[in-house]
Amino acid sequence: MKLLAALVSVTLLAASCGGDGGGGTEDAGGGCAGGYHRVWDVIDGRDGELDINDAEVLAAFDLTIRCIRVDIDEAHVGVDELRGDLDDLRDDVETVFADRYIDGPVRDSLLERVDVLERLLAGESTEAATVPPTTTAPPTTTAPPTTTAPPTTTVATPTTEAPEPEVIGPIVIGALATADSDEGRGYLTWLDWLNSERGGIDLGGEELLQIELIFIDEESSTLYPPPGNPQGASDAAEEMIVVKDVDFLMGPSGDYANSGLTEAAAKVADFYDVVIITPSSDAEAVFDHGYGNLFGVLTPAGLYAESILEMLAERGAETVVIAYAETDVAHQHFSGGFHTAVGEGAAESAFLIGLDVLAIESYPAGTADVSDIVSRFRDLDPDVFIGSGHNEDPLMFALAAADLGFSPDAMVFSDSFGAWQVKNEFGHQARTVIDLEQWSDEVKWRGQWIGNTAEFNTRYEDMWGDNPSYQAAGAAAASLALTIAIEAAGSLDTEAVRNALLDLDVVTFYGPIDFDEKGRNIAKPMSAFQYQGGEPGSDMTTRFLVGPAEATWNELVYPAPSWGER
Repeated sequence: MKLLAALVSVTLLAASCGGDGGGGTEDAGGGCAGGYHRVWDVIDGRDGELDINDAEVLAAFDLTIRCIRVDIDEAHVGVDELRGDLDDLRDDVETVFADRYIDGPVRDSLLERVDVLERLLAGESTEAATVPPTTTAPPTTTAPPTTTAPPTTTVATPTTEAPEPEVIGPIVIGALATADSDEGRGYLTWLDWLNSERGGIDLGGEELLQIELIFIDEESSTLYPPPGNPQGASDAAEEMIVVKDVDFLMGPSGDYANSGLTEAAAKVADFYDVVIITPSSDAEAVFDHGYGNLFGVLTPAGLYAESILEMLAERGAETVVIAYAETDVAHQHFSGGFHTAVGEGAAESAFLIGLDVLAIESYPAGTADVSDIVSRFRDLDPDVFIGSGHNEDPLMFALAAADLGFSPDAMVFSDSFGAWQVKNEFGHQARTVIDLEQWSDEVKWRGQWIGNTAEFNTRYEDMWGDNPSYQAAGAAAASLALTIAIEAAGSLDTEAVRNALLDLDVVTFYGPIDFDEKGRNIAKPMSAFQYQGGEPGSDMTTRFLVGPAEATWNELVYPAPSWGER
């Protein structure tokens, strides 16, 4: 988003600062007191239908600044009036920025020019201080500038104070999204390791850079959004960037962060050109929008079934059927079409692995009877069934399967709570049912940062007295990914850190992290659990971590016996 529009309005730039060139009159000496109104003439004249950094808007600001410079140099108007003009100009820059007619870098450039004018008005070195134009072309272009500006000299203010530590601020959104939430505790676990044990981030200087973590919660901010409010997420992100002056964003977090909130925050992050890493969204729809600064550490929905399908194929599975719940329009904003992405992604993964997809069926959200689908699947006699639906859907499919004699060699559900309901209903007959989770504290990943999974678990338990959830681990992993990228970049520059994140390919306590061009973590396999054990007639069966194979010692049971043989 750091796009500075090149100004080509030579007529405006060459125009006289007298008469219509400003708010003053020729009789008053050609000054442009009040000339800051020119930008509103441009905006109002086009009914606000302007692109960000429109050339006419920048030309209007440019001419006003040049005219005020002339007034200062030639003393066309009084000092008090000029101070008022500069105050009004500063307000206009902020207002035009707030209305999204200019972006953050242009706003900063304009305010720097106003600062120079204020120093000139105060009588500071007029030879050293020049007013740099806003007409600088983007660094990536080789085209010659359309206007010639005098060379600029930076006016430095000596200081003996140590620089302030850089600030990384998470956005914390939702009813549970406070410093006390799972995500908040994950962030704080990472922060304790980084600042207290490691000493900070190494940018190549003499000292490590300490990190300050800022939370937005209901006690500290009037912008605290109700659950599922994208405008609240947008406001919170903007407050973090504009008011709190953070360098990076972590989040949003919370129960409703999957799609709507993350997308709202990502839009703001792109506008201000700030990197944002989410621990809470795996919705493909969010990453498909092409937000250049958004990264997510969760396994994306489209890759949910990939690793378990690979394991089953290695054990002889050849065919698969897939059923998924269609997106409920009322909840699209939260889910981002999650179940559709899981189902269609499973079909794509199966094809790439070499499995034959015999059928893929979708059904409306809220469906109470799937007998027709299960009957068709039974007649196809597949090796593997993949189901992605709401909490109650796994039990609905299991009941229909048992009733209709549908006994695939593997029955996989994307919802762990739903699979738990199957276990409660069927007892030992739920043996071999498989469910998927983003992460488990039972996985055995090794990583050089924060240690391996067991060491992270111990650290978390020592701080909070509880086992880490996948939300907590994801928050710590997102922060860790940013840490590694900043050090690789050797800079806090957005482009440098973004490129370092795109180049990242590491294994951590959380699992592998490798972002694709969309910002998705395409390397981390899902954790797969299988209910095993239990005697016939018993309600006892145990849930074991069986995948990914490289991160567990338990064996996947395949093929499963038929319902009557369990």
